[in-house]
Formats: sequence, structure tokens, C-alpha cells
Amino acid sequence: DKTGIAGADVLFEGKALGIKKEPLENARYLWNLGDFSYKEGKNIRHIYKYPGNYIVFLNVSSGDISASDRVNIKVIPNELQIIDVKEEFIKLKNKSGVILDVSGWFLKAGGLIFKVPDGSLIGANSELIISSDVSGLKFSDNKFSAEILYPNDTVAFSYFPSPVLSSSSKSKETVLSKPPEKN
Repeated sequence: DKTGIAGADVLFEGKALGIKKEPLENARYLWNLGDFSYKEGKNIRHIYKYPGNYIVFLNVSSGDISASDRVNIKVIPNELQIIDVKEEFIKLKNKSGVILDVSGWFLKAGGLIFKVPDGSLIGANSELIISSDVSGLKFSDNKFSAEILYPNDTVAFSYFPSPVLSSSSKSKETVLSKPPEKN
């Protein structure tokens, strides 16, 4: 069984062996992805748009030989967020109750992009600080935003800094020329 994130690519890998445990040559791999879509190929990627539980069915055939298997996939909402950005780091928080594989995802900030290396996992309900020495993403002031991108280059999360009010800034007041009428 697998866990995926709504909006992110999920990788499915098929493997078929013959009667003598030899790899099947010219095998055809047909995937029913559980959301009424299907694809063909030994290894495929699929994006589930909505959270839910899906049953993925694989049928492999080569000549007179065929076999099938299935896997359950639980697709959860994206709960990976950027919670802080400083000149020297970006802090992520996985608010989900499962370990997230973020291999191939991207961090984007200040016109720069950092690709998360393969085999990168973030623990369930945990935070991860990524040094700017590792990512190459650096900030020199408090006016920055950052994004997490899925491997398919769509935005998973956008971070905007909260505005900082200086001591010299005055709050604006609305002055009414006459009191509002009661209904």
C-alpha cells in the first residue's frame, strides 16, 4: 500500500517475471488508477487531484502469459508548509501524520530554484530546517516570499511574510462625518 499527496505525482512501478522467474520481454503493462483513468507503461506517474482511497489495478501480459495485481493508495491533502524563512534557512513543517517523500520537489525563492534530492523524506508531524548553504536560497531583507513546488512544477504551497509595522507608522482611522444610522 502507498500514500500520495493530492496534486503531486505518484510513481507506480511494475515488474513482471515469467514462469522461470525471468523478466518478461515486450510485456504490456496496463494500469487502472482507481479514479477511472488508465495508463500504459512499466513505470508511470499519476496525479490524483482529490484526497481519497483508490485501488490501483495492474494487468501485465506477454504473449500467452498474463498476470495482475493491485495496490491501495491513500491520497491525503498537502500539509507540507513553509513556516519560516530567514537569511540562513527555510523551515518546513509536515503537518500530516505520515512520512512524506519529497524527492524531486522544488523550493523556489528570490528567482532561484532548489531541487530536493532523491530519497528525501520529512517525518510525520515534524519540522525540517534547510540551510541556505545547502539550498543556495538566501534572503537579505524581510520582503521575501517562497514556494514549494511539486515535481510537475505546480505550486504546492506559497509563503508570504507577514507585514512588519515600524514604530513610526501610524494606524489610519476612518472618520465619519455623521454617525451611522441604526436600522
